[in-house]
Amino acid sequence: MKKMAFVVFVVFALLVTVACASVDDCGMLDDTTALGHAPSESTNNSLEVVLQTDKHFRIIQPADLPSWYLRYEVLNRYGAVVDYFVTSRPAWIEYVTESLLEVGWSAGIMTRVVRFYSIENDIFSEFFITPFFIKDEIIAEMRLHDDGDWILAVQNIFDSSTFYKEFSFRGLSFSADPFSHVVNIEYWGDDRIKITYWSDEDRAERYAIFDLLIE
Repeated sequence: MKKMAFVVFVVFALLVTVACASVDDCGMLDDTTALGHAPSESTNNSLEVVLQTDKHFRIIQPADLPSWYLRYEVLNRYGAVVDYFVTSRPAWIEYVTESLLEVGWSAGIMTRVVRFYSIENDIFSEFFITPFFIKDEIIAEMRLHDDGDWILAVQNIFDSSTFYKEFSFRGLSFSADPFSHVVNIEYWGDDRIKITYWSDEDRAERYAIFDLLIE
């Protein structure tokens, strides 16, 4: 039942996110994240407070919302706002590489909703749940497979048709959500990744190494 409840939560969160991303304005409650497209006019306001500014993003305290809401704006290489979201949740915009931004917010304990922005190509990725950045434009994400088991999907951030591979491994706890049981995923050199996770067998930290090469 715990696994089913978590799956329902994830699906619900994704549906809300996609729904909000498709409109210019979403209803905002105290714990709701609202997404918006680039505004048709400047969002600058003399009463707004810019909390953080960078060449490719801004974090602003809106003048017309309670103080616990912040607006996160993504800027392209010309300084124009290409997208933004408003939230009361812990959120962030940060550099993964010099030309890649991670944009995300907390969706609960050990769970993050994340997407990426390519500054060079001016494109956004799809949304991912608690992904691990591997290298270049490759990420890893735990996903529920059609057969009901959790698998590790490794793919190109912006185009899965250029690289996509799935892995499964024994001993990973399925009694709760896998996001809290996968400790770390990192590039291990020679087209390999190392997954560190908590095992259900003896409650010990274990690791597995997978080959990324397409056979």
